[in-house]
Amino acid sequence: MSDLPKIVEIIEVGPRDGLQIEPQILSTSEKLRMIDALTDAGLNEIEAGSIVNPKAVPQMADTDELFKNLNRREGVRYRAFWLNPKGFERHKGAAGDICTEGLAFACGEMGIETGIDLDALVEAAKLAEELVGHPLPGKVMKGGTLTRYKESRA
Repeated sequence: MSDLPKIVEIIEVGPRDGLQIEPQILSTSEKLRMIDALTDAGLNEIEAGSIVNPKAVPQMADTDELFKNLNRREGVRYRAFWLNPKGFERHKGAAGDICTEGLAFACGEMGIETGIDLDALVEAAKLAEELVGHPLPGKVMKGGTLTRYKESRA
């Protein structure tokens, strides 16, 4: 018998952690498209932005605007990262871990339920790549899912 959990909860932080290191600043509407694509993939907890000094992290300067315009879906929690009490007062709820298509792939292959549609997550990763304008390191995105591989071999 395996000691692996039957289900895991994945918190996606790409719209915050991934985008804040990009030199290109995405528009609020581009970020909203990315968040919608991640939600479509089945992610139910997304760290959408960061409440930080916009001079220090200009990529997150629109976090307030982003939260005002989120297409909030039932059962999905949208969070913001904050570093100090001022940020906490602006958006209560923070911190997280990173989710990639690689993690969802590995969990699926071990029989651990994530509730994530891996094909939709790969499409969200492709959208993120399109929005930032350069290749991202996702291996599953480039190689495809095991399901697609098995189907192509049948």
